[in-house]
Amino acid sequence: MKIFEVLVSKEMLRCELIESYHVIYEETEMTEFTNNEHDFLVEKKRFVERTLTILKGNTQSTLQRVKTYRTECKNARDIRTIIYNDYPEIFKTIQIAKQAV
Repeated sequence: MKIFEVLVSKEMLRCELIESYHVIYEETEMTEFTNNEHDFLVEKKRFVERTLTILKGNTQSTLQRVKTYRTECKNARDIRTIIYNDYPEIFKTIQIAKQAV
């Protein structure tokens, strides 16, 4: 049996992304149990997974997952760099620069 528990969930880079994109940082603890010979649950392993998820959607639609990253970083600067490397077009500053040209 596996149990997943969300320890932390927060939206990151809220004011830096164009409308309808969201970045969610989550820490999830996963615990796996097995039954022993006396039919008791015994903890087999436990770990914490940290993920960044990019979601797209607005108030009239369902959020769709664009990409999920496993990460160890927690600060906004590192998170910004990770996402900017793959999706620079979702940042507001890039959109403004493209419109000006």
